[in-house]
Amino acid sequence: MGGNVAWTIRTADGVEYRMDRWTNVFPEVVSDEFLFGSGPHLEAAVREWQDMRDDWERNKDSGQYALPMTPVYAPFPYGLRPSEYGFIYTDFVTGTLVSCQHYCGFGKERVYPSFLKPELLHEPDYPDYVRQQLQAKPDDMTVEAWGRFLERARAEHLPTDLYGNPAYIAYERLKRLYEAGRIHSVVGPLRGEPLPVTGQSLTDIVGIAVLRNAKKEPPEFNRYLPFGYVRVSPPEGWTLLEFPKDTAKGRRDAYEAVRSTGIALDAGETADFETWIAEQEESDREAERFRLENHDRFPPPPEPSSYVLEAIERFRAAAA
Repeated sequence: MGGNVAWTIRTADGVEYRMDRWTNVFPEVVSDEFLFGSGPHLEAAVREWQDMRDDWERNKDSGQYALPMTPVYAPFPYGLRPSEYGFIYTDFVTGTLVSCQHYCGFGKERVYPSFLKPELLHEPDYPDYVRQQLQAKPDDMTVEAWGRFLERARAEHLPTDLYGNPAYIAYERLKRLYEAGRIHSVVGPLRGEPLPVTGQSLTDIVGIAVLRNAKKEPPEFNRYLPFGYVRVSPPEGWTLLEFPKDTAKGRRDAYEAVRSTGIALDAGETADFETWIAEQEESDREAERFRLENHDRFPPPPEPSSYVLEAIERFRAAAA
């Protein structure tokens, strides 16, 4: 299911692209080639939008557009303001990526239950394009390339785990990120508390991430355990700032992060941000009223198992 996310790019020489884009373009946002400022990758990221901008300028009076998505992306430029799913701002001037949207996350990687027993994973007789992905260096593992790989792998019905990812390939990807030092914390078991990775083995990291909600240590491999996440650092030279779209504080902090980069906002863009924040403030107040009126209907989450608590202590002891 797709939708619109506003995306503004400011290049290193100050050229700005203030766009509204369909969600399927966003694997390009965090590819290393794109963030390292490679000309062809930057051109590819905006080429489709430029074609539709030209189509809109030629045909906006008649409404007879040559490209079917032109009216979906209009107006051109859209402006640096939130859209349906939120907004993303990629600033090459300061090396900052600001994200406040609920379509995708740029700083985390999913960890699957099958990773608990990597010795059970093996490399099937994959075709050559899969082997090339396995041999890629960490900096070559772009989100865009990974997305294309997964789509092709699923279409060809390669061996996958419960969640549809080729299990062996996904584990090897995680291992390479770990070896490259790009995994910095685990989204932990205590209400999402992040646990820093300091001298922990990949096995411990996987155990914490996957078993964070488990009621007990499974007696044997159980591929139906909940999956977890690790947080991954962006490429060198970039700062990733992600904010929740579903809280007024998250929206306002994201707005302030944009302003802190020094990019100019016109009166209309500023007003749209303020309206967007005010709408969420009202939603937050309604949610709080509902919570107070119905607090006895929602029991607290179960306490984590002793296995998970022991693993947390190992993390904290190593970080001390």
